[in-house]
Amino acid sequence: MKTKLVGILLLGILIAAACEKNGSDSTLITDPPMDNLAGTWTLKSSQGSISNIPADTVFDYQKTIVLKSADSSFTKTYKKGNVTNTANGKFSLSVDITNKNALFTLTLKYNESSDLIESCTSNALTEIYDMHSDGRFYGNWGACDGPTLIFGK
Repeated sequence: MKTKLVGILLLGILIAAACEKNGSDSTLITDPPMDNLAGTWTLKSSQGSISNIPADTVFDYQKTIVLKSADSSFTKTYKKGNVTNTANGKFSLSVDITNKNALFTLTLKYNESSDLIESCTSNALTEIYDMHSDGRFYGNWGACDGPTLIFGK
């Protein structure tokens, strides 16, 4: 009886140790809450290319990206004075564990070609933004000739 009790106790300790080790070594990746992403994201700043623009600069134009969680659709809008241009498509989210700056990546896939697509590839139908820990999306256009556009709520 005493041997059985010691065996059960040792088994319990081994299981507890294995669970603790597993929990500390593994990284849990969860989907970002869609309700937090849904809504209007506005151009807040721009970096690179010519010069850095301070955060929360007031531009003479407005760019917004509206994410709709119900159907994973988006609408991007450019507005300057009486001129408005829009483009639509679907968005997806992914996690790249090699990208230490990004919590996750937002990919916008446009329904058709548009002047609003800011991408390193000509005639591209996709745009990529990384969500940083400051809660803002940083565009990848800065990797080539364009500025890094920064959108926030």
